Amino acid sequence: MKYDPIEIDSIKENALFLFTHQHADHYSKKIIKQIQNKHKGSVFGSWNTDEFDKLNKAMSDFKIEIFKTKHRFSVAHYSYLITWHGKRIFLSGDTETADTIAGIKNINWAFMPYWVMLDANEKNLKIDTEKVGIYHLYPNQKINNTSPEKIVLLNQQGAVIKIQY
Repeated sequence: MKYDPIEIDSIKENALFLFTHQHADHYSKKIIKQIQNKHKGSVFGSWNTDEFDKLNKAMSDFKIEIFKTKHRFSVAHYSYLITWHGKRIFLSGDTETADTIAGIKNINWAFMPYWVMLDANEKNLKIDTEKVGIYHLYPNQKINNTSPEKIVLLNQQGAVIKIQY
């Protein structure tokens, strides 16, 4: 996991942390403990999926739907659909295929690794989303982005995405 340490300082009090799986490029128990000690907040992932119902009931105009998805190197991997102020945001994590996301309608933002988009194209699966954020790009990987108004390549540290509601 690489990040500018100043990003830790910019985390707001009582933030919600959502993890698809516990691989080191997505999750660090040490960093989460540091953040929780300084900023409080709640941590959610494959280890406490039973807590999502409580979270959904505790927050108005906010819901997280959980999808058990395959990741070749993790037995406990989940993808999430967050609905917040009417916006639908899908986080695929490192799932292997586009099968789950292709079954979801009216997504505003879909965040997925490049291979999920390739899988959708190979299987002729339609992903019903306004915008796509592509991550897990290798440092020197070059992609021909034929749809820059729809597809955002997340290959720069510190990039900020704003979702209007």
